[in-house]
Amino acid sequence: MRTLKIILFAAALILAAQSCGQKKEAPQGITQDQVDSLSYSLGVIIGSQFKDSKLTYLNMAEYERAIEDVMADKTLKIEVMNAQMFLQNYFTRLQEMESARNLEEGQKFLAENKEKEGVIETPSGLQYKIITEGTGPMATAIDTVEVHYIGTLIDGTEFDSSHKNGQTATFPLTGVIQGWIEGLQLIPEGSTVMFYIPSELAYGNRQASREILPNSTLIFEIELIKVKQAVEKK
Repeated sequence: MRTLKIILFAAALILAAQSCGQKKEAPQGITQDQVDSLSYSLGVIIGSQFKDSKLTYLNMAEYERAIEDVMADKTLKIEVMNAQMFLQNYFTRLQEMESARNLEEGQKFLAENKEKEGVIETPSGLQYKIITEGTGPMATAIDTVEVHYIGTLIDGTEFDSSHKNGQTATFPLTGVIQGWIEGLQLIPEGSTVMFYIPSELAYGNRQASREILPNSTLIFEIELIKVKQAVEKK
């Protein structure tokens, strides 16, 4: 989880500051300009991490106060060990809330989406809509497929695309998420299809990437270019 990396990085800086106590002179050979650049660079890195993790609601005055208190050896409002425990509990709770919200929003989206024209829902909960139906062979679970695809969240955020890489993607069906394994066996080669994949057929309550948070419902537009039959089948 990205926020945990921020915790560790910020904690390391605070502990380093604590070990130094009062501000000291820079090591011999280090100029004030370099110290200023170092200070600003650390601020840029931490600020970027806070922004990327959506912690834009922080009280920066309290954040700066805490660092100053540690540096000056003042009595801390929250001791280091208690601060670490609070952070761990806070981000665990935040992740749980975010996960529950993603699940609820995904279920609502799928409930509305299945009523749309052309959308088919399978017993597992996978939804798909054929845009163009091909005439080639059907894949089985042990086959390899060549595809072009675009992956988005239900809010339209694009998290992956083979088109951006400038080439098709080829992989065995045994190595992809369950929604793809099931869905790509439902359409013939040459088809273009939309998949609407509930979280339990995707990554479940795991965070798969910066964009794919726990319990995310995923949408894929997939062009099934080629079905490469497994050797065992031949």
